[in-house]
Amino acid sequence: MANANSHELETNATLQIVKLDPEQRIITGWVAVVEDSDGNPIVDSDGHMIPIAELQKAVADATSENGGEGKGGDMHERSGVMDYIGGIVLSAGDREAAGFGKGPGGWIAQFRVRDEELWKRIKGGERPELSMRGTGEAVEI
Repeated sequence: MANANSHELETNATLQIVKLDPEQRIITGWVAVVEDSDGNPIVDSDGHMIPIAELQKAVADATSENGGEGKGGDMHERSGVMDYIGGIVLSAGDREAAGFGKGPGGWIAQFRVRDEELWKRIKGGERPELSMRGTGEAVEI
């Protein structure tokens, strides 16, 4: 339930693609980084922060067969040009516990690019990033 200090918000995050698999047209990258390597929340450029538990819920909703399309878009304008292959949301503590070492917490994902024009832009460096857009309820802490 919303409190008196809550309101709807839209947030955007843009992060580097860290790996390309040209043979399969798969891109891998951080879609959202919400904790630093010590587990402290990261505040984005709009002054918002997303608790890791909320990110986990949002990713499950966005990528599930029942909740979301499991598709990716191009610059939030053309949808359905990529297929979500998989990913994982890990807190900074989860990373260390799983043996991945110290690092940030967030969502790293893989997408298969189906659109020829977008693939050329990614390979050519014109689209070097993944971007997440979402809406939610802002709650003042």
